[in-house]
Amino acid sequence: MEILIMIKKQLKLLFSNRLIIFAGIAVPVILTYLFSNSISSSEKPCLYVADLSKSFYSRQLLQMITSHKDITVVNTSRAEILKKVDDQLIPMGLVIDKGFDNALLNNKPLPAEIIKNFESADSAVLKQVLNTELSILKKIVSDSSFLSKELNVPVNSLTTKLFDGIENTSAAEINNNAADTRALKQETMIQTLLGFLVMFIWFAITQGFRTLIEERENNTYYRLLSTPASYNRYLAAKIAAAYLFGAFHILAVLLVGKYFLKLPVFSHLLPAILIFAVYIFLLCGISLPLALFMKRHEDFTVTFAVIIIATGILGGSFFSLETAPRYLVLLSKFTPESWGQKLLEAVLFHNSSIASQLGPLLSLMGIALLCMTAAFTVFSIAFRRKAAN
Repeated sequence: MEILIMIKKQLKLLFSNRLIIFAGIAVPVILTYLFSNSISSSEKPCLYVADLSKSFYSRQLLQMITSHKDITVVNTSRAEILKKVDDQLIPMGLVIDKGFDNALLNNKPLPAEIIKNFESADSAVLKQVLNTELSILKKIVSDSSFLSKELNVPVNSLTTKLFDGIENTSAAEINNNAADTRALKQETMIQTLLGFLVMFIWFAITQGFRTLIEERENNTYYRLLSTPASYNRYLAAKIAAAYLFGAFHILAVLLVGKYFLKLPVFSHLLPAILIFAVYIFLLCGISLPLALFMKRHEDFTVTFAVIIIATGILGGSFFSLETAPRYLVLLSKFTPESWGQKLLEAVLFHNSSIASQLGPLLSLMGIALLCMTAAFTVFSIAFRRKAAN
């Protein structure tokens, strides 16, 4: 009963700071909205093409792609495409090798290569358009070849006539697949929201341990030495309050994401609950020993701000680590944000079962328990020594 009263008092203190609560909920959602808007409002997708074939059908394919008003086609060289893709200036490029017409007429694999470095909404749109136009081109060439044999008419002449009536068909097929593109953009927004959430939730959790510093500064902590209250219960109440405060923020952010950003964030509810439950426990375990070593309010604020922002950047909260340098990828493996994101992405986007993630989840719980046990042991001994004096 005593510990419940202590938890209640801690939660009352935490929820009294409405500005912190508002900021903790609003900032991840606003950043997700701004990031998604900056992506969606960017200029129309640009497809870089190296036409090494320079044949009748390769030129016709480029004309078909160019007919889409939402896509810009830029003719360049293979080397330039490789350079731009390696420098991450473009998401993908198309190289049409020699022998394109011959392969098309003989129904062989087309010597067309997509050079891609990373997946994005623009690359998804470009691939969709390219695959659709290639399918239409193959159909036209196949029909033209058959008719040319029957009517003794040149294939190219028939093909040119058929090309005149395909623009409306192509546009219709692209529109029918527009839902796939919207789904990809929506998935990207959810990943962005979760990336910000796993970082900013740490700020909320640290507020639960800020009272440790405040109680030392106003001498409340030392008054506890003269009471029969258990120091372990005192710390347990702090952990429980911080845990519940963090859980509240996660639920609030997800609800705002669902109704404000229109995102299906509750599609895998039970696995997400389990992952977030372990993740909050991990953050509490890491934060507790750090907070106990702090003696001044200023040290607490600066230290946690630097740690959270640094690990958030390295952990991929602001940008994807798929195209990051190797040393950043290596450093990210030591950040709790990357651990949380990988677990969420594996279950929510890669269709992994929660059973397959039990190993990482148990590892995170083990790290949290280790940190908490060390903090309880060291500071219980220190508490008894001060009480004895």
